[in-house]
Amino acid sequence: MSVNGLPSKNLVGDQRSRCEVQDRCLETDSSASYKELLNHSKSHLARIFHTDRDEEAAKADGAPPAVGRPRGDCQRLPLGSPERARRAGASESTQKHILMQGCMSPYCPRMTSSSTQHPAGLSTSAGDWYEISGLASSLPSEVEFRNRSHHFFQNLESFLKLEIAPIANRLDHEEDLFRHFYGRLVELGCLKLLIPAHLGGFGGERRHWIEYNVLMSQYSGALLFLQAQHQFSIAQLNKLLPDPKVESLLQSLVLKNQGIGLALQKNKELLRVEKVPQGYRLSGTFLWTTGFSFFSHLLVSFEYEGILFYTLLPLEPLEMEEGRITLSPKIETIVFNAVPSHSITLNQWLIKENDLLARHRVEPKKISEHPSMYNFAGISKALLKVILQGQYGSTPQVLEKYASLEERSNHYHQRVIEGVHHPLTLRSEGLQLAEECALLARLSCGAASILKEHPLNRLIQEMWQYTVAGYSEDQRKAYWEMFK
Repeated sequence: MSVNGLPSKNLVGDQRSRCEVQDRCLETDSSASYKELLNHSKSHLARIFHTDRDEEAAKADGAPPAVGRPRGDCQRLPLGSPERARRAGASESTQKHILMQGCMSPYCPRMTSSSTQHPAGLSTSAGDWYEISGLASSLPSEVEFRNRSHHFFQNLESFLKLEIAPIANRLDHEEDLFRHFYGRLVELGCLKLLIPAHLGGFGGERRHWIEYNVLMSQYSGALLFLQAQHQFSIAQLNKLLPDPKVESLLQSLVLKNQGIGLALQKNKELLRVEKVPQGYRLSGTFLWTTGFSFFSHLLVSFEYEGILFYTLLPLEPLEMEEGRITLSPKIETIVFNAVPSHSITLNQWLIKENDLLARHRVEPKKISEHPSMYNFAGISKALLKVILQGQYGSTPQVLEKYASLEERSNHYHQRVIEGVHHPLTLRSEGLQLAEECALLARLSCGAASILKEHPLNRLIQEMWQYTVAGYSEDQRKAYWEMFK
């Protein structure tokens, strides 16, 4: 069993009944369960950083207040106050409306049993494998899922506001602190989102993935960055259902409360595949993988003679059966640097036939959604809150421009949910919106914005990462069109 979502040795074994899979934070009233989780961590938190210093940091780098409120107002309201309850009710109402809106994107088509991988054959809808979402509905009851997702998102938002917002800047660079709070996030059940309910997960579809990213990107891009590797992997695995091996893997991830990384083949020239009697030997490099020491395995794909294969790869340096896995030194970055990323080189690494999870025919690649477009919707909301917090946030000039950007932000969020617009265009629109919000935030905050601990600097760096994540030639051209 893993601890706080960190790797355990055996990933796929353990076939206990899904009835044993329980999530403490969803069994009781959400506010009571969150308080229990919060109290459980207080003693440990006190050993990690100094209370006095963090009280000052919380004042300078605190959770964004409700739009239009004075700085810090929402954080200082008593837990039982009528105003706090009113705001919470409004937030819940908005969230319910958003979660129940929207359709499946044509760029992320809904997968059904007629278009998924069959245990003994090839995919009957191979083109859909290039899409990153289109998650199959796996809910035994829509009402049940609404209740569970409501509790999950409510607990998550409380956690982000109360625990993450005060120390969000530090999470980018302090590895021990990041590891602790990633464990706290796992305790809330985030690894179960998108895993089908009949396999022990929460279930969920594209719109729930969107709202998760929109919420997370308002508070911590670093936590979201690591979590995104797992989400992307689960989205891919869901498309391989109902393959029994894939079901077994998903059940195991739930039972161990463990995440999984990702290394899908993008360039055939970087990976050589040799067919051998035992299976396949892989030699080459995955240039960027994330999650070493957090994930025990990567979901890997490779192509051979027109077929795309999926398997698991240990995420660690290893020598076995005349093959070798080597990790590069950590890739140092200006953002999310507490999250370990490495290049992985394979030398004659053996993938046995019975280690293959699934396969399907290779079809021409389609343009698909990248989750960064969801993140642009979230970070724009965070930047709008920073604008109102600024020294000049209440001036007529700033408020007039703020109103225009807020309207555009809401419109962009809705367009993302609708999923009928071209993903390259949407991502370009999201970048432009976020850049304009960041510019107004700099003007509103004035000289304070250059302080190292000012939240604006972290948000701008995170926006930079969302701009180039999964950077393709098609997206580069779409960005360029935006500048014309």
